[in-house]
Amino acid sequence: IRLQNDIVDVISGYVPLKQKGGSYFGLCPFHNENTPSFSVSADKQLYYCFGCGASGNVISFVMQAENCDFAEAVEKLAQRAHIKLPEPEVSEEMKQEESLKTRLRDMHSAAGRFYYDILQTDEGVKAKDYLDKRKIDPAIRRKFGLGYAPGGKDRLYKYLLSKGYKKNDILRSGLVLEDKNNGGIKDRFYNRLMFPIFDL
Repeated sequence: IRLQNDIVDVISGYVPLKQKGGSYFGLCPFHNENTPSFSVSADKQLYYCFGCGASGNVISFVMQAENCDFAEAVEKLAQRAHIKLPEPEVSEEMKQEESLKTRLRDMHSAAGRFYYDILQTDEGVKAKDYLDKRKIDPAIRRKFGLGYAPGGKDRLYKYLLSKGYKKNDILRSGLVLEDKNNGGIKDRFYNRLMFPIFDL
């Protein structure tokens, strides 16, 4: 895959390069600069920035430019070179694990929506007043999906059950806990602002 993706061709898709002798130069895509200090060697199939020290081969360039991991970078370059990657063998256990991860991700999104909607109701007034006092703009609240976890023992738990999620999965999500003192299930978060984190 590395041999089939010429580094000059690949990087030219991100940065305009000009040839000077045996190397190509352009503005570094990884830091702000006015004078080109980003060098690409066609012979060595490597790049180096004299300004910030970024360096590597075509795969590490794609990893840095696209903010992705090694496997994703290899996949992108394989597609570019029309190379078919071998399909990984997936066991039944791996399929179940992946299915659980997907359900948990969906469940956390549903919980985030639940908290966001509660913030817009009368129950969220105290939290909204606090956000106003801290000068958190409503547009920012929407953008980051800020919400409010209401009082009550198991409001979120009942909401997630109503959405069709199973008790065992809800417990594995970490959003609820077993109530050892009084029995049953209780929400982990209540009477507080919620800041959901979305991370690729």
